[in-house]
Amino acid sequence: MTLDSALCVEAGQRVECCGYYGTICYVGEVPPTRGTWLGVDWDDPIRGMHNGTYKGVKYFDTRYTFYMK
Repeated sequence: MTLDSALCVEAGQRVECCGYYGTICYVGEVPPTRGTWLGVDWDDPIRGMHNGTYKGVKYFDTRYTFYMK
């Protein structure tokens, strides 16, 4: 999830998106992509798409093990 520069968020905050709730675990860059990204640990294991790792780099931990959809 990319971050709109007008928003002020930090790790530990709770979020809601399309009726799903989760906790922000990471806010920052994910090279080689552009922009600021949010890493969210979703409460519902069906909502998550990965385990916080991108191209072999671990950015945050999740409660559930996800498989790419």
